[in-house]
Amino acid sequence: MKNKIYLLVLGICLNAFGQTELPNENENYFNFWVGKWDATWDEEDGKIGKGINIVTSTLDGKSIHENFAITEGSQKGFKGASISMYVPFLKKWKQSWNDNLQSYYDFTGEFEGNKRIFKTEPIKIKEKEVILRMVFHDIKKDSFTWDWEASVDAGKTWKQNWQIFYTRAKDDKISGLSPEKPDFTSFIGNWNCEVYNLDKDGNWNVANAKWEWRTILDGKAIQDYWESPTVKGTNIRTFNPKTGSWMNAWVNDQSNTISEIWTANTKDDGTIVMTDDKRSFEIRFYNIKQDSFDWKWDVRQEDGSLKTISKIKGNRVKTTSSKS
Repeated sequence: MKNKIYLLVLGICLNAFGQTELPNENENYFNFWVGKWDATWDEEDGKIGKGINIVTSTLDGKSIHENFAITEGSQKGFKGASISMYVPFLKKWKQSWNDNLQSYYDFTGEFEGNKRIFKTEPIKIKEKEVILRMVFHDIKKDSFTWDWEASVDAGKTWKQNWQIFYTRAKDDKISGLSPEKPDFTSFIGNWNCEVYNLDKDGNWNVANAKWEWRTILDGKAIQDYWESPTVKGTNIRTFNPKTGSWMNAWVNDQSNTISEIWTANTKDDGTIVMTDDKRSFEIRFYNIKQDSFDWKWDVRQEDGSLKTISKIKGNRVKTTSSKS
């Protein structure tokens, strides 16, 4: 364990930027990390080390701030912090790390498949050129695995020096997701919508649509009717007190099936986030006001990032009452 920490806490200042570029859509590539996490790992004496990692979104969502602390095990008392940010003019993620042993590291973000990675430039350690990296993988809504690795052959092979298993803390309120039911009732009424759909050539096609929302089943559910030049469909939304989430089912005139049941939660800023169990997509209602809102549909790519393929700007029809 001491060797693991030794590599992590070397007091070296790295100034050079890495060379791996990230696509622009990866600006939100590390957003999964935000939250309060319980950390565990196996120590060399057969015991279990434990820690806590509090990761917050700062600077209007442009920066991610990490505070890590070991609470049990041979290195109890170790603390570290990092700041991570996507830098548009570099088209790269950057992270700076420092800790209570007065160490500093500079990392550059990259990815391999669904793995998120922060990697250093080569460092000279005991006359050897060493590259260090942290690898986030097996990423799920409430868990992920983190590996601390080193390479002495310019990244051709990697040796794992530390592996941490993260699970979301039961009292996590940092991620911004709340089990309180979203205020879908604020959408009751009729809406004129501008729809922007991304085609296969990367162009945004614009169309107009109508979206009507009504309560049904004595107010126990909300049904909406969507009509655009390309599709007509309906959603039924109802709150499930057992799960503490809104459930949503969608059907349209382009298929004979009902969608998987989606769940919805509300972030602290009022944004409503909908997704499926596999988190293969995210639908967001945001900038929600009395007479307007924005909506977007993001689909998860093979590298784990989210790509926006459809956007809506909704404006309430003034002559229609918002009560059903």
